[in-house]
Amino acid sequence: MVKVAILEDELEYQKKMSEYFARFCQETGTAFHIDCFSDGNKFLSKYKDDYDIVFIDIQLENSDGFETAKALRELNGDVIILFVTSLAHFALKGYEVAAFDFIVKPLTYEIYTLKMSRVFDKLKGSKGMIVINYAGGVMQLPLSDVKYVETNGHAVLFHTVSGVYKSYASMKNIEKQINSPTFFRCNSCYLVNLKYVRGVNDFDLIIEGGVLQISRSRKTKLIETLNRYLGGSL
Repeated sequence: MVKVAILEDELEYQKKMSEYFARFCQETGTAFHIDCFSDGNKFLSKYKDDYDIVFIDIQLENSDGFETAKALRELNGDVIILFVTSLAHFALKGYEVAAFDFIVKPLTYEIYTLKMSRVFDKLKGSKGMIVINYAGGVMQLPLSDVKYVETNGHAVLFHTVSGVYKSYASMKNIEKQINSPTFFRCNSCYLVNLKYVRGVNDFDLIIEGGVLQISRSRKTKLIETLNRYLGGSL
């Protein structure tokens, strides 16, 4: 899931940016969540360090967009910042806070999609993504959102934070596509994201929202890998 915050005090543009982002995510098959703020100080006071993208209007009525961006950058050095402005020359200051890009008002969807394509390319590189074909179409899933993958006959089920998606593929190919040390095959049926593991009890792997079986032949390796992950060496 891609999480975005929009800091915009003009309700017309706040609504338009929300609609554009939702439309882009629907067209690219991306799960998303949007929060809107009209004041930079309120945004910072509620900030939880879980946004992937933050749009900031440079000329906020009750706060300074640049100062908000500076404070945000101190809290998170990786979040993608995009400035929104009606005066393009203001955006040059965005380099001071490593802003990824700027969007000039008035907005058009054609320009917006070009900007978002670049942003999503960066997200794919930083978060890791997998593209799956499922009954409803095609979806890009951030690997960080996948709790575990389960075999189901000739199909696989992707259990994610936003729901379960069924895709027709082999577990072997999925494991090859993911190709991440933070995913572990605890038995022939499950490929688990260690991020969501909460504990091990005998041959039960306790994950967020459920319990999976560990095969005897893989338990020792699982414990070793889990300890490395929790110790930060994976």
